Amino acid sequence: MTDMQVKYPLIESIRLADGRFYLLKLHEDRIRKARYHLFDNQDDFSLSDYFQQWNMPSKGLFKCRIEYGLSFAPPVFIPYQYQIPDSIKLVHASQIDYSFKYSDRSIIQQLKASAADHDDILIVINGLITDSSYCNILFSHHGSWVTPATPLLAGVQREYLLRRGIIKTAAIDVDSLHTFESFKLINAMIPFEQAIELPIKLIIR
Repeated sequence: MTDMQVKYPLIESIRLADGRFYLLKLHEDRIRKARYHLFDNQDDFSLSDYFQQWNMPSKGLFKCRIEYGLSFAPPVFIPYQYQIPDSIKLVHASQIDYSFKYSDRSIIQQLKASAADHDDILIVINGLITDSSYCNILFSHHGSWVTPATPLLAGVQREYLLRRGIIKTAAIDVDSLHTFESFKLINAMIPFEQAIELPIKLIIR
C-alpha cells in the first residue's frame, strides 16, 4: 500500500458531463457512510462545498476522481471513453472485502491479471456472481433487468436504478447464467441508458 493510499484509503469517481455532476447525493451519502464506518467521522460533508474550491472542465465527459480519508485530496479530472469488452472471464475468488471503494485495488488487479487474455473479469464468490473489475452487472430476462444481490461494491448507479424500480436484485449463480439473454455493465460513469447491451456468450466460463 502506498503512502497516498494510507493517507487517502478511499476514492470516489463521479461523472462530470459538460460541467454537470451526476448522482451527487448518492456519492455524498457513500462518502459519509465510509468515513463514519472507517473513521467514526460524522462531519456534515458537502460535495457542493468541496467543488467550489476548484476549477473544473465545462465541456466534455470526465471521470472526477477524489481520493480521501479524514481529509480530501484535490479532484482529478480524467477524460473518459467507454470501452466495450469483447470477452469477460469468470474468475473464482475467496472472500474479498471491497464493501467500500478503496484506493487499494491490488486484489482485484491480481484477479484481472489471471485472465489477461480477456478484456475483463466477472468475479464469482461462493458460486455467486458479484461484479466485474470496475462495474456492477445487470442481466436481462424476458424484458426485465436484475442485478446480483451480492455485489463487491454497491455502486451509485446501481442504487439509483434500484430506487427507481428499473432493476431488481436476485441471487445469481454461475449455472443460471444461461437463462439470461444479455447483460449490461454499469457504474457511475456508465448510465443504464448508455450501457451497451451485450450477449451472454461474451462471458467465458
